[in-house]
Amino acid sequence: MLRAQGKAVHQCDNGWVPVFVDQEQSISLMSVGFLLENPDEAVVWRGPKKHAGLSGCGHTSRDL
Repeated sequence: MLRAQGKAVHQCDNGWVPVFVDQEQSISLMSVGFLLENPDEAVVWRGPKKHAGLSGCGHTSRDL
């Protein structure tokens, strides 16, 4: 829908930089799928790892 397949987030000093999907860089996306080498890989997080991973996505992303 947003033509973001094949794109990846980038790491900078302030955290991850989301994927921008428009020329003006006003719409950005963050997805675990952008961090996987193989888009068909399953991701299973349980317990503390799930909490840390989901919390980290919000806290380590660069503010826009």
